[in-house]
Amino acid sequence: MARNVRSEKSPRQGKPAAPRRPGRAAAPRPKTADAKPFRAEKPSRPGAPGRPSPRPKTADSKPFRADKPARPGAPDRPSPRPKASSSKPFRAGRPSRPGAPDRSAPRPEGGGDAPRPPRPAHAPRPLRPGRPPRPAVKAARAAAADRGPAANVVHVRWTKTRSLQLPGIAEAKEFFRQETLEHAVEKLLAGRDPLLQPALRKLLGTAPLFSLTFDLAWEEAHRFCYLVTASNRNRDKGTAVLMLARNHQEYGVALRAECENARALYEADPKHVAPFLGAGFVYLPDRYKRAEMGRELPAWLAAWPADAAPMAVGNAVQLAAGGAGGVRLLTRRDTDKIRAGIVTLLFRVWRAQTGRSLNLSALRPQDFLVAREGDSGLRPVLLGTRARLMALPAEKFVRRVLAAVWDTPSGPFSLAPPDPALFLEAVTAACGEEGRALVAGALAPPAGGGAARQVRNTALPRDYVENLRQLMLK
Repeated sequence: MARNVRSEKSPRQGKPAAPRRPGRAAAPRPKTADAKPFRAEKPSRPGAPGRPSPRPKTADSKPFRADKPARPGAPDRPSPRPKASSSKPFRAGRPSRPGAPDRSAPRPEGGGDAPRPPRPAHAPRPLRPGRPPRPAVKAARAAAADRGPAANVVHVRWTKTRSLQLPGIAEAKEFFRQETLEHAVEKLLAGRDPLLQPALRKLLGTAPLFSLTFDLAWEEAHRFCYLVTASNRNRDKGTAVLMLARNHQEYGVALRAECENARALYEADPKHVAPFLGAGFVYLPDRYKRAEMGRELPAWLAAWPADAAPMAVGNAVQLAAGGAGGVRLLTRRDTDKIRAGIVTLLFRVWRAQTGRSLNLSALRPQDFLVAREGDSGLRPVLLGTRARLMALPAEKFVRRVLAAVWDTPSGPFSLAPPDPALFLEAVTAACGEEGRALVAGALAPPAGGGAARQVRNTALPRDYVENLRQLMLK
């Protein structure tokens, strides 16, 4: 039986491996100059084509490409141009400019750069004869900003402080959202604005507006009252009050009646009437963009006096003023001074309108502001009233002024001062001696004889008319 004998052969060549001598290591293979291991050439297999020898390399370590044999009929290619050893083209040195440092000089030892001479200063360009000097850069930019598109940009801000809110006014129904009003005002300012910008330019000047702050200071049953703090690009600041109707229907009619005679009243008495700036409307578009459902809210503006607050009646003998800390009562001395100012206003309007007076039954305390006039005290300022002008004879007008009252929970409040001397002083300040004669004729007894007519006013003393007549006789 033949034995299965396994011979030791090399896995690659199939020949038995030569045994190594004990105690002797294998000799290292020789290496080439470029420190790469030497690989002996493998014998070619029978019938395999011979491999070409490796291509020689040049000094610049780039592979050598042998010239290909030219094709029959192909033109001869010119030999490549020789390059310098640094493989960069040589450039001749450029001539230096007059006054420029010489860069062709060798650098000092140590690797540092040579110190450069200081650069000569450029002389300013000479001005042409008759040509003005060039303006500064900042002034030119500011002038360009005033003429460019940025001049029409107005920064708008909205707040709701209600710092001048009067008590006792119930919250009324809202007919539109605040966001709708804000977008409508911003659109009005961006377009041809016939309301806000012309009115505020009367207050600040013709410079373009820069910023506007709308603060809802107080509101009433038929209107919103916004304090508008405006500034222009000349840094001029001013404050106006914007009266805006709650809706375009019944409240809009009431607001139009307030500003109907505002200009005429201011011309009659600029001291006791707020300056009228302008009137118009704010267009509120429909939520669904229906043109027939758009609303035009009536609005008008007036200048806001310094340190002013809405006026109210505190009790039968004292007035009150609203403010950030709430409503505060005025002293009786300040109350009497405000009464005298209202009497002066009524007589000046009657004189300027040649026998036409305000309807005193429609005159309300909320139509007035209480403004501080330096060290001289307080004065009333008529902001706007729904009282229409109506024709009244002299005698009837004087008696109506003496009989005018405002109702309060504690009793009627008289518009005429309780002191007859103060009433006569207010009439004299309004019309002079003509006013004294007017009051004397209204309180004189009838020509046919009999007692003088009494004034029906329970808030005044009973002997008020008699004391007033005695003062005019002096």
